[in-house]
Amino acid sequence: MALALALAAAGAGVAGGRTWTVAQDGSGDFTVIQDAVDAAADGDVIEIGPGHYTEFQSEWGWGQDPDGIGKLYVRVDGAKSLTFIGAGAEATVIGPLEYVWGRGQIGFACTAGSGTLRIENLRLQNLNYKGVNARNHRLECDGVVVEYCSDGVQCRNTVQSMSIANCTFLNAPQYTGTETAVLCRAPVAEVRDSRFIGYYTGIDMSRAGSTDVLITGCMFDGAGVGIAGVQFSFSAGGVVEYCHFVDLRNYVFYLGGAGVVTFRHNTIERGGGAGIGFDGVQSLTMHDNTIADCRWVGYIAAPPQAHSIHNNYFFRRQTNDSYYFKTSDWFPYGPYYVDLRNNYWGTTDPEEISRWIYDGYDNPNVWIYVLFEPMADSPVSTEARSWSEVKELFRQPR
Repeated sequence: MALALALAAAGAGVAGGRTWTVAQDGSGDFTVIQDAVDAAADGDVIEIGPGHYTEFQSEWGWGQDPDGIGKLYVRVDGAKSLTFIGAGAEATVIGPLEYVWGRGQIGFACTAGSGTLRIENLRLQNLNYKGVNARNHRLECDGVVVEYCSDGVQCRNTVQSMSIANCTFLNAPQYTGTETAVLCRAPVAEVRDSRFIGYYTGIDMSRAGSTDVLITGCMFDGAGVGIAGVQFSFSAGGVVEYCHFVDLRNYVFYLGGAGVVTFRHNTIERGGGAGIGFDGVQSLTMHDNTIADCRWVGYIAAPPQAHSIHNNYFFRRQTNDSYYFKTSDWFPYGPYYVDLRNNYWGTTDPEEISRWIYDGYDNPNVWIYVLFEPMADSPVSTEARSWSEVKELFRQPR
């Protein structure tokens, strides 16, 4: 409720002024997007017609672009609230015709200010730095495709709220190995019904004040290069629900010094590392998730301070290097007890489960102990579906 009210209040009055049109064939008010931006006033709408828009401003001086100058394709004054509406992600494209290695190109660069930047129904492509770099009060993206851009959307510390819905982040260029689809430091953030395919990290929430975060109905596909789906750090927290994670190579869902987090009704499968990475979290509620075919269901580097983990489906990959849960090899603090009772492990044999849990009972240098009895003797009673049916419930088309 608090998130909904904050988003509604923040988004009120975004548009409602004059509508400007940009058309490459000369039928609109302008042929260049930036000319419309410079003419627009607070609350105006800019409709961008079909075409690939390659015009840019060379006016920022980081100097790492191959030409020696930064290229801002659309520069927005953050004091103004502006809405940009394309003709569809297949029709309206902003960015260079091809990707060139460097660190200078930004699709939408919005300066600090009290305004709202809203972007709808267009594609950002081939940008070697950021698709969107926002410093204003609020950012909204709906129906946007970010394709082959080094980073997708970045909300800086000055951004107070962010909403991303029905967007696709697709095929990051693998030059640095750190490409991130969404990096957000806003206190209030919502990411809904979006797809993240082939990015090193899907969503990175890394600010102490980012406490009201909702990530729901999203699909994260590592596509052979992705490392992490969602990560919370620096006391950031929120809710992740009804998401599907597949083929990510490290920590699929990572908690590193996180705040208050709820993880529910998600599916994780085919993880090269851990389905869940515990590296410090203030409070974790985790229930009704399926984690299967990962190297480890969970890796515990540092235990949660408080947690409620129950009614989950844990399925261990059937290889000799795979565990249900594994701790670090050295943690001489505690003792800490991680309560994983009342979960379903694919078996009711306690010896079988214990054999594939590595914790303080196996290593005297580790004072972290996993409790798992009593375990659920069948898939939890609140879910009558089979494992495959559960996965299909959360799966979205690729």
